[in-house]
Amino acid sequence: AQVPGELELQRMGFTSEEQVGAVYRARAIEFIRKNPGTFLRLCWVRWMQFWKIWSPRVGIVENAVSVLSFGTLLAFCLAGLARQSSRAPEALVLGVLIVLLSFVHAVYPSIVRYRLPVEPLMIAIAAPTLLEAWKIVWGRPTVDARSDPRRA
Repeated sequence: AQVPGELELQRMGFTSEEQVGAVYRARAIEFIRKNPGTFLRLCWVRWMQFWKIWSPRVGIVENAVSVLSFGTLLAFCLAGLARQSSRAPEALVLGVLIVLLSFVHAVYPSIVRYRLPVEPLMIAIAAPTLLEAWKIVWGRPTVDARSDPRRA
């Protein structure tokens, strides 16, 4: 059964937002119980929407910027989690927070901008791996704030 619009619910005597919300919640739970496979498939679609780095709806330049910025961050974040998981448990804590937020957006509506709160956490995880890659590629150490003579 299709969920009726708010006007129809008001005609049926549901006038407050709380009453309308209760009807929507009951119908959503009913849908999930009757269609668990469909619900999981829709969660997967929303989860992928949360993490996507390429969209057919935007131009090539916008997609290239997304791949170069977020795609690179995602790669270094995953590499950082893999490298730091045994040495730095705080990286795992940040990783768990990122995963939990992404699961919330798998159940509720998700668009790319909802990913913005996790990006600073991803940067914190990715930074040590990025610094190591810098050392490997450029063959010289990075500036360490503790040994920087200007900070003395």
